[in-house]
Amino acid sequence: MYDPGEFYDEGMEAGGDVRPAYREVLDAISADPAGALERSRAVVHEHKIRFGKGDAEQDFVLDPVPRIVDGAEWAELARGLAQRARALNALLADAYGERRIVAEGVIPDRVLNGAE
Repeated sequence: MYDPGEFYDEGMEAGGDVRPAYREVLDAISADPAGALERSRAVVHEHKIRFGKGDAEQDFVLDPVPRIVDGAEWAELARGLAQRARALNALLADAYGERRIVAEGVIPDRVLNGAE
């Protein structure tokens, strides 16, 4: 019996059944798991998907199993992401404008002036 232990597994239920949203993708990958991993590495290399800087720069590790987000989850995420974008836009507008955030002592002036 499959036992995910203390971790939630997006693709598998605790009893070992594949979750419906993941059935097609896990079936495709299970036929050749090493090939799926190699194909994901090839995509990263081909498109030069990297992170880090200088000597620390390295290829991004791409999981060949996508994270599947259903419609209800996506609706909740979309609302949160839209709120985050509005908040960041407001912060940037203030940082490059009136700087109320500095006047009210939320962020020191040196932080905004010293940022690259």
